Amino acid sequence: MGLLAVQREGATLTAHAQAFVVRHGHHTLSTQPVHEVDEIQLYGAIELTAAARTAALRAGVEILLLTPKGRVLGRLSPPAPATARRRLAQYRALADPTFALALARDVVRGKLVNQRALLQRLARERADAALTAAVVALGRLVARIDQPADLDALRGAEGQAAALHYRALAKAVAHPDMAFERRSRRPPRDPFNACLSFGYVLLGNRVESALRRAGLDPALGALHPPDDRRPSLALDVLEPFRPLVDRLVLRLVNRRQLQPADFVHPDIDPADATDPRGGPELGPATHLGPNGRAVFLRAYGALLRTRFDHPDQDARHTLLDLLDAHAHALVRRLEGTDDTYTPFVLR
Repeated sequence: MGLLAVQREGATLTAHAQAFVVRHGHHTLSTQPVHEVDEIQLYGAIELTAAARTAALRAGVEILLLTPKGRVLGRLSPPAPATARRRLAQYRALADPTFALALARDVVRGKLVNQRALLQRLARERADAALTAAVVALGRLVARIDQPADLDALRGAEGQAAALHYRALAKAVAHPDMAFERRSRRPPRDPFNACLSFGYVLLGNRVESALRRAGLDPALGALHPPDDRRPSLALDVLEPFRPLVDRLVLRLVNRRQLQPADFVHPDIDPADATDPRGGPELGPATHLGPNGRAVFLRAYGALLRTRFDHPDQDARHTLLDLLDAHAHALVRRLEGTDDTYTPFVLR
């Protein structure tokens, strides 16, 4: 199964003879069998025909509608399973502060363990005191992850770890024209951050789709507080998987598969010209351009097909399968049938 991304402005996505067909004017740009596609992404002004819409929904293929910059506007999804009881169990479980804190703690522990594993690998590849120090500091935070007595304190520890992680990750960037200092978003201020943001959005949408297929409400989570239009549970489940995106971006940058020319700098509102935390201006808004996005999407598709260890089985599964497995493991924990929800661990 694979991803079908259409970026060509003015293109049309249709379906014919059990295949998705992308056309621009009188030219056929690509043809892909329906059974080989599990997600469609339409960037910008792409026409979606009734034939393509019907073929996608009948095949269980989700369609994401995005801006040219890669921001998700909405989605067309196949009907979700009738799981009212499952969602009621989710709401009841997450309304229990003790349950929510325990689940959030497991999520944060998984994220910190994976951040540390990535930095350990980088420290073995290059002699850098900052990387080694970050590995030690993250190890101490992991050892203290059971100490926070409430969600706010736990979020504070997670934020402290994130700051350590991104500062260390910046030391591993070998491409001098793609360097970054710290995490910036909404909008990202440099090419590296633009890639991180884009990758997190893509993987986060895959997580949200897995949760919907499992019959859960992506909007109500444990670590992330509920907010309008925010898939809090999807963001919770995403956290331990974020270092996979970090590793992917670092590989693309250090191998020079992405260059500064692959990014664009659209105008933004002057009110957004400073870092949201009140820091100094970091630079113009930066997003992947069409060519850079195509490079990133190919690498991202390969990541989804990469096999990883399953936390509860003596087997290796693709990342796509693992996302579904985690969603169903979370269902069992929320319903109280199995308390052993094990977040993804990077090896």
